[in-house]
Amino acid sequence: MDKKPKGTGIFFKGIFVGITISILLVAGAVFYFTNRGLVVSLEIEELADYIGKQIESQAARELPRVVAGVKAQVPALVKNQMQRGNLTAEIKISDVSIVLPSSALAQLDGYLQETVEKTLYRLLEGMELGALANDLGQQAQEMVRVSLGKELAERRALSIDTYWGRIPVVLQLGRSGEMEKELGEY
Repeated sequence: MDKKPKGTGIFFKGIFVGITISILLVAGAVFYFTNRGLVVSLEIEELADYIGKQIESQAARELPRVVAGVKAQVPALVKNQMQRGNLTAEIKISDVSIVLPSSALAQLDGYLQETVEKTLYRLLEGMELGALANDLGQQAQEMVRVSLGKELAERRALSIDTYWGRIPVVLQLGRSGEMEKELGEY
């Protein structure tokens, strides 16, 4: 007749098998990561697109407010720039010199200030804020692509210190789903 283990014998054999399998799994994971390293995949394109869209969105919201603030300051700025104190104007024809009276100079100064203000208002009104926001977003996108790629390319020796030793970290930089660079050493 076959002897069947009773109660506690089965329990302790089960615990022994469970602990052994757990130790083997942990040892296998440690061996795998310490030999191969930890692979971190970064999609620079997706990150750059996200940041570019966020900046474009923020710029589209903020630019109208900034332009309105500039418009409010235009008269003071123009007046401040055109103020020169006592202006004198003289017209010379041959040997004859005609000096313009101060009232004519004041009218001329007012006319010039008004013309400059109107021109600045037209320029500010004619600005395509959507195109400007789009351009800012694209510039930010390109800056992220270039600077992040350059920064990560400079970091070749990445590793994580653990109790058992170092685990090398391999950075894979991808563009549009395709892995381009593999950084790090194992």
